[in-house]
Amino acid sequence: MALRFGKMAMLQALRLTVFCIVFADSFDLSLNAGNQQAANKQPLEERPVCGRQPVFPIYGTVQQMAAGGKTGVWSLDLDKGCAMALRTGEQSGRCLKDKWVVNIGASETTLMTVSLVNSLLPGALKARRMNFPLDDQDGYSSDGIKTFFVDVIIKDGHVVHKRTVYKPMDPYNLHSLEMAHKVAVPIWKQLGDAPEREPGMTRVTFMLAQYWHEVDVILDMLQNGGPTGQWKSAPVWLSVNVGQWYADAKACAWGVRWCETDTTIAGQPPGVILNHFRTGLQKTMDKMKPFCSGDGMAGRLGCQFVSLTYCYGENSQWMYPALHKAFVDLVEHKATDNIRFFDMWTLTQQMPEACVAGHLSPASAAMGWQVLLSSICDPRDAAPGRLAAWDGYHCHSANIAKMCPAGRRLGSSQVPRLAHLEEPAPERRLNPCGGYFYLWDFGLSSPCAIDPVSKNPSHPSQEDIVKDMMSDEDFRSRFISASDAAVKTTPAPTEVWQCTPGQKVLLKSWNKLHLTDSNGMLALQPQSGEWQQWTMTKAPGADEFFFTSWRHVQLEERDNRVGLNAERSTWQTWKVSDAGNGKVFITSYRENQLEDRQRAPSLSTDADDWQRWTMTDLHGDSVCGIKTV
Repeated sequence: MALRFGKMAMLQALRLTVFCIVFADSFDLSLNAGNQQAANKQPLEERPVCGRQPVFPIYGTVQQMAAGGKTGVWSLDLDKGCAMALRTGEQSGRCLKDKWVVNIGASETTLMTVSLVNSLLPGALKARRMNFPLDDQDGYSSDGIKTFFVDVIIKDGHVVHKRTVYKPMDPYNLHSLEMAHKVAVPIWKQLGDAPEREPGMTRVTFMLAQYWHEVDVILDMLQNGGPTGQWKSAPVWLSVNVGQWYADAKACAWGVRWCETDTTIAGQPPGVILNHFRTGLQKTMDKMKPFCSGDGMAGRLGCQFVSLTYCYGENSQWMYPALHKAFVDLVEHKATDNIRFFDMWTLTQQMPEACVAGHLSPASAAMGWQVLLSSICDPRDAAPGRLAAWDGYHCHSANIAKMCPAGRRLGSSQVPRLAHLEEPAPERRLNPCGGYFYLWDFGLSSPCAIDPVSKNPSHPSQEDIVKDMMSDEDFRSRFISASDAAVKTTPAPTEVWQCTPGQKVLLKSWNKLHLTDSNGMLALQPQSGEWQQWTMTKAPGADEFFFTSWRHVQLEERDNRVGLNAERSTWQTWKVSDAGNGKVFITSYRENQLEDRQRAPSLSTDADDWQRWTMTDLHGDSVCGIKTV
């Protein structure tokens, strides 16, 4: 599935992220792509690796394909003419050895921190779980409100230090400037409790900040009294994620208590909130200039601003585009080698992946780290494959939703409203999703690893094949001793369930009504004429199809609603799967099932009778079923 993305998408929303990076290794990360137009025609494996640039080169095409014997493989085909290097957990570990990663932000940053740590050492961090032994969890939740501190040091494949701080406090004014000094600073000073720095250590630290004034306090503390001993001179990679809570603050205008974490911002008119954001960002940028250059902690490698994660239908309210525009106006065009810009919004917008209750899926988080690592890691220590296959059932949001359908309540907009309660909310007492308090923490509870593969893997020569065959005693005894007798084998037929596209079909619901394009309105009707006919054609993704009506528009899911659109992109793709008894499930790109709900077309996360469809050609024969191949 190929999708186009460019700078126009940047004018949509933002949860600001800043990544400042430092490490001691010295090598050339500059990009010399030569003729970009010629480079774009090269196979990914033959292109130069993208290096450090003021603006990360993520504009181009995202493709989902089958490669390396796997399906659902992601490919970034970049306009810059370079290729994004991919790294295994082992290679990432070598890159980050003897370095210190410091991540500042709220829930998305906690998630990214856990993703990174567990990619280096699976299972190193485990979130809070209800009704589970304390020795099987690390006392944090990715809530963005009360988990103030996570600090992990890894050496030689073992955790040698781990500290987490979760404060069950009333969120009211908890993140004001006064409380940053009174509550947060004493917690952050636990940085000094780490063991003395030794060669071979990798340290990853999370520090909670919702607003820019908290970032300023942390920057001051890091340079004046936070780390001790040799950690003061450690190569640091600093990440700051700020912006989401400026959008959340607008909700306080309607008396929503959970968002009143700073009453100087919460509930103010949108223009006032935007002004707080702009002035706070500018002040932080000024403070970061010495921090990210010269003798500053990030002086050798600089800093990176990373834009808001894109979550289709979940962060489209107008406050996000306004925040993003303010951010881009201040940051993108001023990006330098020391203060860089990574448009995570555009990248995640085009990934064939939905969010997990408004947060990155494990796969999206892992891909985000691959892009970031490309600016700090030796390009010589990367996988030969440039395509990202995925190892782990929890990698994708669709599988997380299947594993925990009840978890949508945990990760929906009501979660922050309940986050200040020390007693679990009623739906949490049911202990869904393995007892995790947030759906994205459940998603991160199982390993998700990138498996770099090649689109055109190298093939052994005929000489190598013959040598391998001749070394096999069974082959020699069975075939070589047969003199010149010809041996012919016929593969055994295989039965598979599949659909036959390229024809007109009728879609009949459990109510015996047909899906209908009624002059632009999607409906269910008992007739089976032209308006009920859909042309089923193959989409680029594996087992994905377009359904085109008699008006030459496609069936689609948009804003959690089923409808019609003339486009042919991700939103219009549907998977068809076996539902038993000759019926099928028709599943959108967001893993919602098409359904007949009270005689109206709708979408649902369920997979039951209402979501089953009979799909036949115009002669009444099934389009999908068991086929012999």
